[in-house]
Amino acid sequence: PDGLLPKEDPGWDPNTSAGLEKVKIYQMLILYGIQNGVEKPKNLTKLYEVKQGEKEAPSAFYERLCEVARKWTDLNPEDESNRMLFNMLFIAQSAPDIRRKLQKVEGADGMMISQLMSIACKVYNNREEVEEKEKRNRARLQVSLQAPI
Repeated sequence: PDGLLPKEDPGWDPNTSAGLEKVKIYQMLILYGIQNGVEKPKNLTKLYEVKQGEKEAPSAFYERLCEVARKWTDLNPEDESNRMLFNMLFIAQSAPDIRRKLQKVEGADGMMISQLMSIACKVYNNREEVEEKEKRNRARLQVSLQAPI
């Protein structure tokens, strides 16, 4: 190890092939030490800051949640032991209409994410139909209020 990671200037000449090779190995070892020497700090609060946007699809929201987990924690969203945590995060931080539907599902925290995603996508895709229905009901109400008695 002292040959690869010397404590004093080894006098390697990067202008020779042997010296250049030793410098490259030295650089790779330093980078490896920097990247793997210290454990990644866990910042779980970053996970709780991720909320689904009003117009954001459930799949895009979940992918964003997973990206934050990979960046700020050592949690693996695909790991079976983390399923319950990510399901609860997905449910709790989904848009209000999706959250209400998912909270009514029995055993949702133990389901596969694909099952939750399927339910969430149905709610997301039905939003337009619900909005149209509400718009028609408001129009009927307005017409009935304006009609002479």
